[in-house]
Amino acid sequence: MIGKYREKIEKYFEPLMPLLTRFGITPNILTGLTLVFGLIACYYYAIDSEVIGGIMLFISASLDVIDGSLARFLKNPTSLGSFIDSVLDKIVEGLVFVGIIIGGITGFLGIPGFIWGTLALHSSIMVSYTRAKLDALGIENTGIGIGERAERILIIVFFSLINNVSIGVMLVVFLAYFTMFQRMWYGVRMLR
Repeated sequence: MIGKYREKIEKYFEPLMPLLTRFGITPNILTGLTLVFGLIACYYYAIDSEVIGGIMLFISASLDVIDGSLARFLKNPTSLGSFIDSVLDKIVEGLVFVGIIIGGITGFLGIPGFIWGTLALHSSIMVSYTRAKLDALGIENTGIGIGERAERILIIVFFSLINNVSIGVMLVVFLAYFTMFQRMWYGVRMLR
C-alpha cells in the first residue's frame, strides 16, 4: 500500500540529492549502508534493546528509499543496482526477525515468542515470493495487499520505539499472511 506513494515519499528526500553527490555518495554506497544498519539493528534486537534496534531499522529503511532516489536523480538506475537492493532488503528483513527471535520476544495467545518470530519471517518471505512469482508470470502486482515490506518495517519500527516489538511481530504475521492470500487470490483470478 505504501509502495503506491513511494514517489511522493521520495520527493521529501530530493533536497538531499545534490549534497550526497557533492560528497561522492553513490546509490551503491547507500545500499551497502542499508545492510550495515540492518546488521546493527539485528544486534540490538538480539540483545533485547528494542528501541535502539528500531532506530537502526528506521535508518536502514530510510537509506533504502534514498538509494533508489539518488540513482534516479543521477539518471543511472541499473538492473544490477535494483537486484542488489532487493536482495539486501530481504537479508535485512530476515536478520531483523532473527535478532528479534534471539532477543526473546514475548509469547501471545499461548504461542511462544520464537514461534511468532519464525512465523513473521516465513510470512514475509511468502509475501515476497508470491510477488516474485506473479512478476515472473508477467502479472503486475505492485500494491496488491495490505502488508507489503514497507508496512511490515514501519510496524516493527513503531512497536520497537514504544518498546513492544512483540505486538509488532504478531501484527506482521497476520498482515503478511493476509497479503500473501490477497496476492494468491489476485494471481488465481488473473491466471484463469
